[in-house]
Amino acid sequence: MRKIVFRAPSGPWFYLLLAVLVFAAASVCLMLFGPLTGDSARYLRLAGNLASGQGFSAATEPPYYPEVFRAPLYPLFLSILLRFGLGILAIIILQVALYLSATIIAGKIALVLTGNRMVAAVSSLMLAGYLPLVHWVAAITTESLCTALFCLCCWLFLTFIKTPSWKRVVLLGLTLVALFLTRTTYIVVFPLVIGFSFLLFHKRKTIAYSAVLTLLICLPAGAWIFRNLAVIPGGSSPFGVGSGMALFVGSVEVQEPDIGKRNWIMDYPDFVVVHGGAEPASIVAADQQLRREAMSIIRARWADYLKRTALLVAFRQWVEVYDPHLPGLVLWAVTGISSAMLILAYSGILMTINRWRMTLPLVLLSFSVATAHAIFANEARYTAPVRPVLYVFSAIAICRVIEWAIQLKATRSSQVVMERAASVAPQKDSV
Repeated sequence: MRKIVFRAPSGPWFYLLLAVLVFAAASVCLMLFGPLTGDSARYLRLAGNLASGQGFSAATEPPYYPEVFRAPLYPLFLSILLRFGLGILAIIILQVALYLSATIIAGKIALVLTGNRMVAAVSSLMLAGYLPLVHWVAAITTESLCTALFCLCCWLFLTFIKTPSWKRVVLLGLTLVALFLTRTTYIVVFPLVIGFSFLLFHKRKTIAYSAVLTLLICLPAGAWIFRNLAVIPGGSSPFGVGSGMALFVGSVEVQEPDIGKRNWIMDYPDFVVVHGGAEPASIVAADQQLRREAMSIIRARWADYLKRTALLVAFRQWVEVYDPHLPGLVLWAVTGISSAMLILAYSGILMTINRWRMTLPLVLLSFSVATAHAIFANEARYTAPVRPVLYVFSAIAICRVIEWAIQLKATRSSQVVMERAASVAPQKDSV
């Protein structure tokens, strides 16, 4: 990509502008939606029990059963803040600050990918004021932590590919483990990172980096899996409980595409037990029952389920196509903007296909997370943590279009000058 002719913003004033945009966007989202979601109550119970020394449990009174539904890192993050006496507002401010760091890291990813400071600046600025993403990070839910960790993971992986070192191996391994312990679905990125690492370095002496990275990732993840097998009755859920519930939500969508008519799911007895219960045996039993019901629907309508999943992965899961809190006109505007961002992202991917060594890992990491969630529940917020990386390609496409427009204008201006010069020349000759 050729360098754009106008200067990219940088320095302290640029980062101040990013901070203003991010916190202004967060303020708007808090006024519209508030800081709580349907998952917030459980996260706060887990954090409160950890902070008070009751252990990792969602129970409100003894016995404090071990948690089997949620991963531990985000509740631990909240518990540390609660121990320092911070309230919801202070927690949200810190989470928004985490998103600010994610916008800066996204700019660094763009810079590593393209070497173009303008693309990096556009990436950060675009994400700083992008309300559909800020909406989720300005709430008590894992998206804030997942977003920062995923962006950090991708940046470390790109720099590791360019210049491998032991420091980057350790940082990348720790970041991947933190992602897994924030939401266990992110285990899907493990084989991709390990696979690319061995693929790119198998003919070098640096293959030792890949081997150590594999150990750094697998040993802590294995410890958490072993813990789940020990505390979950029957040891049948190494990644925790909840896949049956999520699969049930996905299967119901096949029967009822209109999300407005699926509110009954939140009151479904087994769903309530899994989502709000604390006793492991009852949660496991309810989750298994939901899985059986889901699989009976999927087997009967497997073609519809496959089409639904493919559509989600390719388009619909990236677009904020619904939110009952939004008025119709705003809803259509958000849908149009997020659809345009996705189309630009696909365009940017095609524009950088000649740099597959860096482009392909980013694309596969992003879409692996989207695919893992599309198989189960359909919520656009599950792709929120990976969208900043995908939208780096949107920024590439935007800057390329601007560059083309500038070049086209310059070409036309030069043609006009040449035509005028050519029309004047014959008159001079005749004189």
